[in-house]
Amino acid sequence: MSNASSHELTKRWAVAAVGVPAVLGLLYAGGWILAVPVAFFAALGARELGRLAARDGFRLLEGVAPPAAAVFVLLAAARPDFHRFAPPALAVLAVVSLGCGAVALVRRPPDARPLEAVAGTVFAALYAGLALAFVPLLHSLPTGHDWVPPGGDPWAGLGVVALPLASTWIGDAAAFFAGRRWGRRKIFPSVSPGKSWVGSGAGLL
Repeated sequence: MSNASSHELTKRWAVAAVGVPAVLGLLYAGGWILAVPVAFFAALGARELGRLAARDGFRLLEGVAPPAAAVFVLLAAARPDFHRFAPPALAVLAVVSLGCGAVALVRRPPDARPLEAVAGTVFAALYAGLALAFVPLLHSLPTGHDWVPPGGDPWAGLGVVALPLASTWIGDAAAFFAGRRWGRRKIFPSVSPGKSWVGSGAGLL
């Protein structure tokens, strides 16, 4: 194994050793103890999308996407049922979209691509925030739909969220090891040089 592969493997084990127990603890606790850190990571994800866009000379509207992404998660924690969550989430989306449009009209001249800035900002908020909002929504499914007896079972919510997380982690690990060992043909070398057809097949299996 090359030095680069060994370093990548060490990082993965370090993340797993710290991250897996922390995630399981948060999922067991549920409620706001789970929602607040998830909202924080949603904000970080939206910020990272803005940073990646800026590397290509595309600037999102500053200070909008990270807090909006966090609000989606916190709304899901406050109203942990999709039918109760959807109306205020749509209201937040409308406010963010219209607010971004107004800000872009004032602060972005036509040659600064204001419409693209608005679309990118709203996308960042939705991509990071709405996706992670499903963590508290999924966590509440067992109690909200009477899957468990009255009083709840903290392991039920943990299991519902842990299933897709475990599937993702196991698939990623399988893709990594199989791709390093047998992967030769790359899928998109210009986009992700490490991704191979063999690794992708192993991850899917």
